[in-house]
Amino acid sequence: MRGMQRGFDTGINAAYTQQWQTKLEQYKAKLEQYTAERKEIYWSEHPSEKADLIKKIESLEKEKKEHEAALAHISFANIGKAADDQMGIGKEIEELETRISKLGMFKGKEKRLLQEKVDKLKQERNLQSSGLRAKISLITSELNAKRDKLNNPL
Repeated sequence: MRGMQRGFDTGINAAYTQQWQTKLEQYKAKLEQYTAERKEIYWSEHPSEKADLIKKIESLEKEKKEHEAALAHISFANIGKAADDQMGIGKEIEELETRISKLGMFKGKEKRLLQEKVDKLKQERNLQSSGLRAKISLITSELNAKRDKLNNPL
C-alpha cells in the first residue's frame, strides 16, 4: 500500500491534478488569444482613438524625460552648490566660535558681536536648507504627478 494516504492513492491524485492543471493552462491560453483578438477587433474599428492614445502616450513620455532631466540637473547642481555654501557657512561658524572661545573673560563686547554673527550665519544656513528642501519637494511632486499621468494615461 505504498503511496496510499488516508484512503487516497497519491499517484492517482497527482495524475488528476496534472490533468486539471494542463486543462487550466489550455483555457488560459485560449482566453489570452480571445482577449488579443477582441483588442485587435476593437482597435481596427476605432483607429482614430488608438492614434490619439498613442500620441498622448508619446507626449507624456517626452514630458517625463524632460522633467527627469530637469530634476537631475536641479538636484545635482543646486544641491552641490547649496552644500558647498552651507559647508562654507559651517566653516565660518566654526571659526567664529573658535575665536569666541579664545577670547578672554573681559572681552564680553567682542564675544557678543561675534555671537551675533554666528547666530545670523546659522539663520542663513537654515533658510538655505529649507528653501532647497522646498524646491526639491516641489520638483519631486511635479515629477511624480507626471509619472502617474504617464503610467495611467486614460
